[in-house]
Amino acid sequence: MPPGHENTTQVPELRAENMNKIIASLMIVSAALSLHAASFDAFSRKAQNGARLTVAFLGGSLTWGANASDPLKTSYRALVGKALQEKYPKAHFTFVNAAIGGTGAQLGLFRLERDVLSHKPDLMFLDFTLNDNLYKISDATLSAYESIIRQTLEKGCLVVPVFLAAKTHVEEKDLNKMLRRTENRKMADHYNLPVADAVLLMNTLYHNGKLDLNTIWPPDSFDNTHPVDAGYKLYAQAVMEAYNHGVNNKMQTRIPAQWTSNTSYRNVARVKASELTPLPQGWEISKPETNAIAFDFVMSRWLDNIVRAANNRRVGRDKYEMHDKPVEALSFRMKGSSIMLFGEAKGTGGDFRVEINGKLLPRTFSGRRGNGVMPLVLNIVDNLDGKVEHRVQIIPEFLLDKAQELRIESICVAGSGEVYVKQ
Repeated sequence: MPPGHENTTQVPELRAENMNKIIASLMIVSAALSLHAASFDAFSRKAQNGARLTVAFLGGSLTWGANASDPLKTSYRALVGKALQEKYPKAHFTFVNAAIGGTGAQLGLFRLERDVLSHKPDLMFLDFTLNDNLYKISDATLSAYESIIRQTLEKGCLVVPVFLAAKTHVEEKDLNKMLRRTENRKMADHYNLPVADAVLLMNTLYHNGKLDLNTIWPPDSFDNTHPVDAGYKLYAQAVMEAYNHGVNNKMQTRIPAQWTSNTSYRNVARVKASELTPLPQGWEISKPETNAIAFDFVMSRWLDNIVRAANNRRVGRDKYEMHDKPVEALSFRMKGSSIMLFGEAKGTGGDFRVEINGKLLPRTFSGRRGNGVMPLVLNIVDNLDGKVEHRVQIIPEFLLDKAQELRIESICVAGSGEVYVKQ
């Protein structure tokens, strides 16, 4: 064999081998993009054939239907459910209401597994644009919203982002001022999702003289956020138009490797405080209340249990016996860049401080929201070093002469890397 001949015969083999590797890599990437892809057309065909399908609604008070004459019948959620049943008379639908008023995407992400994905939904309508503020954006809220979309799509469930409007949004002359709407539309395009844009629909009707705002938000209701039934009909119209657009265009979702925002909420952990045993003195495991100032605020729907820190013993519905036992700090270790507490707020809620790695945060937190039972949602911090473990203490600061308590269900942490909560 002439010198060098072996090299010339091996070159084509090496090139073919490299080409095969490139093709294999492309196939892996393609599979990653399509593995969990869901199709609106496929959902529609299943419904037409009489399949059992679950549809979830995740959002705030506008998703629940506040101010509707009968939220079970006249909210956008109920109207969309009715429209789907009429469109697919053979289908067997289960509808999941996962809406808590006054809450945004950060809590929505921590609730996603328990309140939505555990029901194995086929389709989810998602709206937190109003509670997260249509005019402002932050890394935390954008990342949480995108993480909801990604985690839901990874389960093979379709997502329709929903933008619902308050009166000021309908009156707005420049929709480009709504930074969150712009960013969330980019996300929808990134994942190939149809958008239910009630903001655009109602804004266009109003500025074309075809919408009387007093019929949507009557002056005597003193509420420019939650509409009456006429407004919920327009919300439902926008939602069904988006859904039908997805079906008619046979839209298929995708999950690109790259995020459109940031990955600060890529990974999350929601750990029940009741698991941090043994509990310190002054803390006990208890049950959430079964009453509240609004139906979506009934915390027994959203919490499995709570841990209660108190300077008293409850002896009646609104009766308490004070005690002089010290209430110690609740301590835990965590890894992640953000911390949120989720629990139950009451009129008897007291103050507390948070210490991280031996340093008190400057803010004093409160376990009270109004005088009735409501969700307790507290963003503690969003800028921790996610690469190291942190020691956290929740330190009650109750008054000596007033019955006070703190009711926490879970410690929620998020980060782009490893996340956990430990005793």
